Amino acid sequence: SDNTFQPYNGPRRQCYSPYS
Repeated sequence: SDNTFQPYNGPRRQCYSPYS
């Protein structure tokens, strides 16, 4: 979707989305 993702142990970071 976007260029961010929410890891279970931290805040959203500017990164690739593994759910693309």
